Amino acid sequence: MGGPNLRLEIISDQARTSDGLEVPGNTPSSSDRLEYMADLILQLRSMADNHGYTALGGILEVAYQEAKSLARMR
Repeated sequence: MGGPNLRLEIISDQARTSDGLEVPGNTPSSSDRLEYMADLILQLRSMADNHGYTALGGILEVAYQEAKSLARMR
């Protein structure tokens, strides 16, 4: 557990100004959220593949395909 500390920022569905104020009526669509998730999953899959985690890469590929499929349906 001596690896690097990773900090993940949670992205809100609500758009905000640089001051942190919510921008009304400017929320991403369901398909936009799914496309964003697919992009994140693709990055994780690439990391898994680069480090030889074949099974994990395969699982992430399935998750990526599911996110893309759902995005096309919405």
